[in-house]
Amino acid sequence: MAIITTNSQHYTNIANSIREATGEEDEFYPFEMGEKIKEVSEASKNAAIDAMWEALQKGGTATLPNSIFTNAPWTYETFKPKYDVKFNSMYDLFFGCPPVSYIDDNFRQVSIKELEEERGITFYFPSGNQNFSRTFIGPLFKEWNVIDVSSATNMTYAFYGGYLTTGDKYTHLLPTRIERLICSESTPFINNTFQLARGYEYIGFEGTIGVSINLSWSPLCPESMKMAIMCLKNYAGTDSEGAYTIKFSDTCWAALEADSKAPDGGSWADYVITLGWMV
Repeated sequence: MAIITTNSQHYTNIANSIREATGEEDEFYPFEMGEKIKEVSEASKNAAIDAMWEALQKGGTATLPNSIFTNAPWTYETFKPKYDVKFNSMYDLFFGCPPVSYIDDNFRQVSIKELEEERGITFYFPSGNQNFSRTFIGPLFKEWNVIDVSSATNMTYAFYGGYLTTGDKYTHLLPTRIERLICSESTPFINNTFQLARGYEYIGFEGTIGVSINLSWSPLCPESMKMAIMCLKNYAGTDSEGAYTIKFSDTCWAALEADSKAPDGGSWADYVITLGWMV
């Protein structure tokens, strides 16, 4: 059996799995990996897909490095983990996954929520302080069950984007829903955390928001906006009163005000101000 020319052992394992499933022995190189995986998938070689993930996850014991996902050519057909997914770092994790060159009319996104339910697995984020910079910049995933950013140390461009432009097409591709986004008073939301995040219609905020948060790019539904507002730390009457701002688009504010009254019976914008926040 030919040996793949690469210094990466996990690519070697994947290559050997593909050869075994397809009966091929030809040598191929790292830059051809994406096409080979795609060929295996299109040929319904599910055994090869399972073998790839077996090699990557080592029977469920492996903690997966960023290199497996960043700019990687995974697709809906091939992203089929067999065991609980454990990451070693969140920095740059799904940046460019898959590359824009993989986007065509047949491209399908992966719902992590559905994947967890279908395969009986869980996606675990590493515990402790984590850098969430440029973590979810990629078109592959559209829905998450739980994202815990309560211990995040940095969230620069964490949820940047929400669309890709291919030719004359303008398509929303990034996650549109996060069932639970767990945050804490120290979660470092900054102005560009959700910059241009135009695909996020629902984020289930939990915990405490203690710093300014700019959600003005996202078409959040009223329910999600309420959850964010109810997570705001009450700074009324403290030295921090008026120091922090929560931003939604004018369209979202209007939809929220039309949807319901705030807990004090007035407008939601006024309610936010009573908490010592700016809008």
